[in-house]
Amino acid sequence: MRINKKVFVTATFGIFTLTLAACDGFEAKDEGLADLGKIEQRWDDGTAVAGHTGRNALSGAVQNLQAVKRDLESLKVSKCLTEAKGILIEIMATTNQEYLEFMGGANHTLTNKDAQVDAYAAARDKCSGKKHTQSVETAAAVKPAAAAVAAPVPPPASVPRGDYAQQLAAGLNQNMLHGPACDSLRQVISQIANNGMPENVRVAQLDSMEKSATRAHCLVE
Repeated sequence: MRINKKVFVTATFGIFTLTLAACDGFEAKDEGLADLGKIEQRWDDGTAVAGHTGRNALSGAVQNLQAVKRDLESLKVSKCLTEAKGILIEIMATTNQEYLEFMGGANHTLTNKDAQVDAYAAARDKCSGKKHTQSVETAAAVKPAAAAVAAPVPPPASVPRGDYAQQLAAGLNQNMLHGPACDSLRQVISQIANNGMPENVRVAQLDSMEKSATRAHCLVE
């Protein structure tokens, strides 16, 4: 049997074209996951700053949080991640509104968002193939870092309590790089060191700020 090479090549090319067309319509379940993680980090860093900023100085911090929310709203994600994105937008919207009300004179604190945080993490993880387990890191990524102050960390016994917070702040600022975000963190660290709060509370706050500065690549390695 003789094969017509021209017909065979044409048919093969047609199958190849059909295959490409089918693949072109494929959408990965985790499309946008990496960018979503970057926004989580920005939100975490932003709430860390806002959570340690006085009422009268919150304007800049809240504007930053609003910008993060807008970037999330415009982020393109897979159909699978749409649910997670929607939950995170709701968390951000509620938090931003509570900060605005606080700036306006309200005396309430930020509401507990544990249920929403867990729902967000579960919706996100099902698209990455990762088995979801609620963790401290997940919660910290979408809740104000000020919540970490609830568990004060005592300073080492070898360092005088009256000096430890200021020594810790001085060490952090000495190793801090320059730039808009890093300069803001440096200012907040200095405010915490001298805010008159109990020593163990200030140490816990500074520990939270050190983590934020590390994630923001503001500390000299």
